[in-house]
Amino acid sequence: MIIKNVNIITKCEILNNYCIEIKDDIITNIAKDIDADNYIDGFGRFLSPGFVDIHIHGGGGYDFLDEGDETYQKITYAHMIHGTTSMVPTLVASSIGDLKKAIGRYKNAKNYTCNLLGLHLEGPYLNKEQCGAINIDCLHDPNIEEAKELIELANGAITRITLAPELANSNELIKLLRENNITISIGHSNATLDIVKNAYNNGANLITHFYSACSSITRRNGYRVLGIIEAGYLIDDLDIEIIADGSHLPIDLLKYIYKFKNHEHISLITDAMRAAGTNLKETYLGKMGEGTECVIEDGVAKLKDRSAFAGSIATCDQLVKTMLKAGVDLNEAINMVTINPIKALGSKFKKGEIKVGNDADIVLFDENIDISLVIINGEIVYKK
Repeated sequence: MIIKNVNIITKCEILNNYCIEIKDDIITNIAKDIDADNYIDGFGRFLSPGFVDIHIHGGGGYDFLDEGDETYQKITYAHMIHGTTSMVPTLVASSIGDLKKAIGRYKNAKNYTCNLLGLHLEGPYLNKEQCGAINIDCLHDPNIEEAKELIELANGAITRITLAPELANSNELIKLLRENNITISIGHSNATLDIVKNAYNNGANLITHFYSACSSITRRNGYRVLGIIEAGYLIDDLDIEIIADGSHLPIDLLKYIYKFKNHEHISLITDAMRAAGTNLKETYLGKMGEGTECVIEDGVAKLKDRSAFAGSIATCDQLVKTMLKAGVDLNEAINMVTINPIKALGSKFKKGEIKVGNDADIVLFDENIDISLVIINGEIVYKK
């Protein structure tokens, strides 16, 4: 497969009016011109790596905790048509029994469109005081034997876990996760700067949905104590993920983050719940019929009493559009939803960057980020 007449977005620049060659499922050539009788004409559109969403709960009316054969197909398709080619299915904190069942379904999943890069367990080892929309009854201090059981059951299927490092036994849990090559993320936490530094030094490298359910400056005996937000800015190499839907983080706050945090350590995530890609007005965060009830209004999911958000309904193309509105240039905005998320996972995959030898996960779009072509593993899966 050869695609001509495209503006290729690489890590550091945009190559105008270039060509790309794919053999099987690998990018094999990037050049100003490639001799070919048969090719796809990009008509001057932008060509970028496929979008990578490392924090996503659902879409198309489904959640990854739902039972049934349609779940993975419906969620992946709902996001694929918006440019997502790889994702990390996220399981919101639930009963251990439900988590085990969901892990089993992931391992046996067959009908799906996007690449699945492993599971993300958002809990249950989170601080109840920062539960947000998560069922508080499902949260508890780390139980090392329980964690070992989940990891053994997953057999390599868990890519990342979000935890609150101030809870009892957290250091032991972090050690266990590091030994199993699982990305350690800090979130739903009241950790102080010192606790975050300790977790970072022990292997935690990511902050889950920066600003959402994250501690900030508090006073203790009159003294100001810094929290997770300040740690995100002060620890240069600590990666952060942001829900750039314009609601969880308004445009001015996105500008602030971009100004004071190195863009190479910012990943865009949807944190999308089941209503993404649908017209649902009332639904659930988590397992259908058993999760947290919420309403969809003003372009975001909210708890029924409107006291807090309950996840986004965004897709990855919307995240890019929002960052452009915040003044981020196209090259850097694309990096935030491609190469940066892969790097946050430890660069375990040959994805997220247009370069020879990488997997052929590619999207084509115009200046309005309107997706016209999606290629996954060298195969056209969507053409507008």
